[in-house]
Amino acid sequence: MKTAALSLIIILMTVSWAAAEDSLSWVDQQIAAIKPKRSGISDAKIAELASPIRYTKIEEDPEAKTPGGTKPAMANIKLPEPVRPLKVTAILNKSALIDGQWLKVNSSVRGYKVRRINGDNVVLQSSNKKLKLFIKEKNDHIKIQIN
Repeated sequence: MKTAALSLIIILMTVSWAAAEDSLSWVDQQIAAIKPKRSGISDAKIAELASPIRYTKIEEDPEAKTPGGTKPAMANIKLPEPVRPLKVTAILNKSALIDGQWLKVNSSVRGYKVRRINGDNVVLQSSNKKLKLFIKEKNDHIKIQIN
């Protein structure tokens, strides 16, 4: 009697499992039907992209040793300092506040020479590059009247 009941339970579980699997595959089909196509960069374009990994020269400290007395393979790795973009925070009269320094026309900052200071932007130029920096946010609470 116990074996018959156990066999019946196993058969019912198998049938319900098969029915559940069919209903789940139907759900997967419905999701696949309404899922939007992926839009973006093609695999060919991704393959053309340069590697984002930067390699730097490893400088080893001749004095650095591990507790066992051997030199570590990569001692004192020096990464280059990240370059912050130049930022104009204020323009007043014929001066511009760029990276915390008040500059005038023909002043230099990080290899660029200030060529022009306008009402909302500053034009910088290096030997091979021209930059136009804008003040990002305007403050409407400050009113300046010129008579």
